[in-house]
Amino acid sequence: MRNYQIAALVAASFISIPLAGAHPLSFETVTPRLASTASEAIFRGPDAADLPARIASMCMDLEWPVLEQSSNQVLCEGAADTSLAMFGPRGATYKGLVRFNIVPLADRVRVQATSQTTRSNVFGQQTSFSASGSDFLQKVLVNLGGEYPSGTTFKGIDIGARGYIDRSGKNPAFVITELSKPGTAPQSGLLLGDRILKVGKGRVYDQDDLRHMFSRFKVGDTIPVEVERAGQPIQLSLTAQGRDPVP
Repeated sequence: MRNYQIAALVAASFISIPLAGAHPLSFETVTPRLASTASEAIFRGPDAADLPARIASMCMDLEWPVLEQSSNQVLCEGAADTSLAMFGPRGATYKGLVRFNIVPLADRVRVQATSQTTRSNVFGQQTSFSASGSDFLQKVLVNLGGEYPSGTTFKGIDIGARGYIDRSGKNPAFVITELSKPGTAPQSGLLLGDRILKVGKGRVYDQDDLRHMFSRFKVGDTIPVEVERAGQPIQLSLTAQGRDPVP
């Protein structure tokens, strides 16, 4: 599976496929200023080239079969919202669909992503359920090179570090591969190659651990972390910062 730098792995229930790769060490919820059932991004310049093919390739990397691809649309079979089975009829089957609508404009390309789950009962009758705007799909679009649309707001914290979970050593760790604004990682002492072993008293085992541990903090909090640098443990303090809305 290709590595995707997704800003968070806080996925909607209809998407349960975790992504490997270098992830920002931040756990924010994105709320675009658009219909609650869609995610959206704006693509410009080189990032706007070959979007249908790139989106289809991304679906394949996520193991979503590509059902349709054209210059203005890509349709993939995504993961179904299995929570619907709790209230659905016995014997029903569920199928998830993710649709990317691609609209070229004068100086940019606008892409919206929507998802739905179709339920089929034993008599062949079908009912479709649209999912609310998916934070996961929003991150996928941005990872492909898209910009957050105007009016996007952010919740949660950002410390400006990217990396990946490494289990090859004696202790699992989040390895820092990139430091960037608007977070505070460079100012707080994190360096490229640092291995984050603990957040507070919690030991890092996987991405879910990181998500859970950082979700306990709010903007302005001091976050104690233990890192391994050149084989030696070091104690650092990070300051959780927020992120300004997109104008």
